[in-house]
Amino acid sequence: AACLQPCEPFQRRTLCKYQSRTEAEKQLGKPILSRFSEVVIFEPLSAESKMRIVDNALETYISQLSKADRKIMEEKNGTKSIRAEFENVIKRGGGYGNIRMLKNDIENAINYKMLEWKGIL
Repeated sequence: AACLQPCEPFQRRTLCKYQSRTEAEKQLGKPILSRFSEVVIFEPLSAESKMRIVDNALETYISQLSKADRKIMEEKNGTKSIRAEFENVIKRGGGYGNIRMLKNDIENAINYKMLEWKGIL
């Protein structure tokens, strides 16, 4: 989707819903649209790109674990199993158009697995 992006706050509003500059002009009108200096077009991420994000996020979050928790992750082959779960969802065409949600789910998956492996859940 195209996103009119003069500054970050606008990304969180409905301006991101327009598929083209023409559509935005039709909906907003020329006077408003002329105030925007840029139109940024966001293409959907490929499954491969999403998996690179998964790999990077896993590496980042796991590096932040304590030494003891990293050892548990290693013993349980946690990185590989969590990655496989996300790969299955992404390859089946599962959502994750919002990368922030993907990263949150990865962090939650790590935390859940750690609680499970420690016998807390």
